[in-house]
Amino acid sequence: MLNVVAQSEEEISPPSPSLSESAVDTSPPSPPTTSTVALVTPEKENTLAVDEDEHFMLSLVPSLRRLSNQKRAQARMRMQQVLYDVEFGE
Repeated sequence: MLNVVAQSEEEISPPSPSLSESAVDTSPPSPPTTSTVALVTPEKENTLAVDEDEHFMLSLVPSLRRLSNQKRAQARMRMQQVLYDVEFGE
């Protein structure tokens, strides 16, 4: 047999805060401190460069998709050849 003990409403739920107690910050924002200023480290510079390169390459996708399969393959090979020549010399 299960014994059930009745509890008052105050014991069941915590009191809700009144409007005057709610946490609404109306003060103006404080000026940035050194802990909140974003510093660019060498690691972040590399990430930014990767992001820029990735965005550039993604910008080429619509142009590639307009090409036929044969022309798309030719464009890819030429891009790879240009990158190879730039990296290792002609």
